[in-house]
Amino acid sequence: MATTILASIVLALFAVLSAVASLLILTFLRSTERKAPHIQSRKIAKDRKEIAADQPLLVSVIITARNEEEKIGRCISSVLGQTYKNLELVVVDDGSSDKTLLRAQDFAKEDPRIQVIQAGRKPEDWVGKSWPCQKGFESSKGDLLLFVDADSSFDPRAIDYSLDYFVASSLDMFSIAPKVVMQRIWSKATLPLVSAGINLLYPMTKVNDTRSKRAYVFGTFVLIRRTVYSAIGGHEAVREKIVEDAALAQLAKSRGYKLQVMIGDGLVTTDWESEFNSVYHGMERVFSDSIRSYGLISLLDAVLVFFVGLYPIVYALGFVFYSSFIPNVFLGNNLNSFIFNIGLFASTIGIICSLSMSANELKLLSPRRKTRSAAILFPLGYLLFTSAIVTSTLKVSRRKGLEWKGQKFNQDNSISSKAQP
Repeated sequence: MATTILASIVLALFAVLSAVASLLILTFLRSTERKAPHIQSRKIAKDRKEIAADQPLLVSVIITARNEEEKIGRCISSVLGQTYKNLELVVVDDGSSDKTLLRAQDFAKEDPRIQVIQAGRKPEDWVGKSWPCQKGFESSKGDLLLFVDADSSFDPRAIDYSLDYFVASSLDMFSIAPKVVMQRIWSKATLPLVSAGINLLYPMTKVNDTRSKRAYVFGTFVLIRRTVYSAIGGHEAVREKIVEDAALAQLAKSRGYKLQVMIGDGLVTTDWESEFNSVYHGMERVFSDSIRSYGLISLLDAVLVFFVGLYPIVYALGFVFYSSFIPNVFLGNNLNSFIFNIGLFASTIGIICSLSMSANELKLLSPRRKTRSAAILFPLGYLLFTSAIVTSTLKVSRRKGLEWKGQKFNQDNSISSKAQP
């Protein structure tokens, strides 16, 4: 009897701690996300004549693409449709095996501002998309560089708004958070947790604070001065980082350059991976850099995520199962029933907090209202999130390759032969 009560106390205590953690996380996220700056609410230059009207800045839009034949046209068209016209487009094909290169070349025939190049074979010590980004830079001429993803599209005012604020605020590097189109349950379940993780670790108020070391940008839209990019060594300086955009931001800020990130207010829209393998490998990629710093200790993150997101559900299901064998456990007057009820109440609070967090992140992320009902998928998201931390930790610790965009990257920073086009 004593053993049963002790076990009940321990299990209920975990439920209470889980609920407290969920409540604190939800409170922090809502607070920091309310404080996050929105680009369209910021004062921008009223008169472009104030910003070097005689010599408008040339913006080099560098689009890196690998097997994006269905989306590359949309991306290029949205860039060409910008209200800011002093642009050049450098489209870098990163060894596509589909018709991405041909589609881009068709656009180049119609508009002299577009040049299409092939990245060629990656050197052994380059991973991720740093190589095509670097090649795009080498072929560009702009005063400002804008790195974007081929699966993104842009409101016609995106560069105008961003450039006005960028110049008026004397920034060196700037990024805006995109709206995300999520097609299947895998992306709808996991992306809220990825977003929450970013907002927990890299709240925009901290990223934009020069006194803080935290730095992060969204790879869908990274605007940087050419002089700054060259001074920090460009993508060559982060060539071993699979999450190269965040690494570039950290390098720039560590050198004292002024970085800001803002909510994009729909100026940028991107597609999230929809297939299970792509979603799962994408999460492994995001986790890999931090895991390389902490090794097997990173497994503690998986334990933490499990107890915050999944344990309340496990406890509630366990309660239902237990009550089917023990009558009146819910309404009983004994100590054991009292303890179980405390645990059930705490688990309910934890589940509500997780559901609220997922709904809130979907509201921030998705341009489609109907997507927000996908918050109910949060248990699947936590399960995949936890699993990806474990598998990524084991792969990194054992120096096994991580897969991303049809390529496999070894943990000694080289790219495997099977990944070559």
